[in-house]
Amino acid sequence: MIKLASIDIGTNAIKLKIFESSQTKLSFIESERTPIRLGSDVFKKGFLSKDKLEELSNVLRDYQKILNKNKKYEFERRLNRANQLKAELSNYITEQKGL
Repeated sequence: MIKLASIDIGTNAIKLKIFESSQTKLSFIESERTPIRLGSDVFKKGFLSKDKLEELSNVLRDYQKILNKNKKYEFERRLNRANQLKAELSNYITEQKGL
């Protein structure tokens, strides 16, 4: 069995989800959700304020503590952000087309 952890950083909240995986099954273990409202800065100012970045950093440290309490397990950590994935996909498509 492998434990997987996903951290989703969105415009409204940050979410941590932990699952246990086998070859045929994915079981939910634990989750955390922290409303942080990163988008409020971006939509108003066009960038993240130092306060929001500090809040984000603190939340990620808290999530790291949750992951560390399960030290005996191997985690695959993935940072999921829709915009990041969209940018990566766009870059890949552009590279494939030779543009």
